[in-house]
Amino acid sequence: MDEPVCPDAAKTYWEIEAPAPNPEKRYAQQERVTILREAIRGLRPAIRQMVEIQHLQENSLKDAAAQIGITVSAAKGRLFHARAALRKSRRLRALGPRRNSRYGVWRSPSLLQESRG
Repeated sequence: MDEPVCPDAAKTYWEIEAPAPNPEKRYAQQERVTILREAIRGLRPAIRQMVEIQHLQENSLKDAAAQIGITVSAAKGRLFHARAALRKSRRLRALGPRRNSRYGVWRSPSLLQESRG
């Protein structure tokens, strides 16, 4: 009766994940942020400005368009072209499949935080 019900029960142990971020994952995330920033810098100035204002600063489309002085439909067009250009970026393609299908590009919270500071 003292024997475990499961023969491997004596060998079972709990693996507790450390609360600190995995250094490898953290480095990979930083690398993705760097690659995304470089890809955004490579965009034409008009569409780069729209991406920076709307996505990186997290402004609404209407606010971003007003800030630049264009119509909302023109802002949508610029974002469309920016996303298309970023999808074609070879460096972003090398990162693997899209992580956020709404934007079609890698979107990182740390990228958003760094761009504000």
